[in-house]
Amino acid sequence: MLAFSVGGHIFCYFDINDLTHVTVKCPKEKVVELIERYDFIDHPYNGNSKYWIGIDVTRAETKA
Repeated sequence: MLAFSVGGHIFCYFDINDLTHVTVKCPKEKVVELIERYDFIDHPYNGNSKYWIGIDVTRAETKA
């Protein structure tokens, strides 16, 4: 697992052996909107879905 943090707070993490799914911290008021708007964004693989979103990188790459 590789995690990125600023000021001691993690904001992004992913499995370095599988770069197809990234988990990103998100303002809780935006989570539902982003999941409904983009088909490549879903609930996180591992994390509180109230504050985190999961991005399927293989599907997001094809979006312009």
